[in-house]
Amino acid sequence: MLSPTIRRLSPADLTDKSAWILTRLSLLYPRKSEQVLANWMRMLTNRNDCLCIRTDHAVALAEVVVLNLMDEHPVVYERFVWCEDRQNIHHIDEAATLYEEMKRWAKSMSVPKIIVNQSSDVPKERIGKTIGRVWSEEINYVRV
Repeated sequence: MLSPTIRRLSPADLTDKSAWILTRLSLLYPRKSEQVLANWMRMLTNRNDCLCIRTDHAVALAEVVVLNLMDEHPVVYERFVWCEDRQNIHHIDEAATLYEEMKRWAKSMSVPKIIVNQSSDVPKERIGKTIGRVWSEEINYVRV
């Protein structure tokens, strides 16, 4: 199988053949309208600190964020890596290739850490095989 073509997500993609992205966003953010979600994604596609990429059957959104204000190194934070059909191994393969681009993007900015598996259709083991060992950290929180 040929490697899928990875390209930036364009605003037209949200109304074109990749409308499934908005369906998935609606599931993640059920209180937001499809129009609000589409406008939010359109805004993110133009930000330099966000990586919005896609293939024909997969999409990824990652963002450069500062988790610790005293640390001079930001991290790349995966918001999501999804594929159109979660039961189709070829679609999962396409989604996995987006992690390679995410890693290349992080390296190009000298960002030493990528937070992965936040909302992903790619199994954790597959992420590890694609871009390297996946480490775990515990996060504690309370609801207020």
